[in-house]
Amino acid sequence: MAEEVGLPGEWWSILAAQGELYLKQGEQEQARRAFEQAAAIVQKLADTIRDQGQRANFLEETQVWRVLEQNLASEGQRNEQGR
Repeated sequence: MAEEVGLPGEWWSILAAQGELYLKQGEQEQARRAFEQAAAIVQKLADTIRDQGQRANFLEETQVWRVLEQNLASEGQRNEQGR
């Protein structure tokens, strides 16, 4: 519903929660997709923040950092598998 009504601030955090749940269930591919989508939304939101201090604060939030970290980890795993 958050996606349908255009609430990206809520949608990325829902996707992050889904990603965490998938990780706990051992569903790596679903977790990867959820974190990938959440990271894309986070980046778009960060790009709209003009004040560099506010942008830095947003990107340093624990949940934001976790999403970006998980997305980078899954990108690294895909690169390793592709070799």
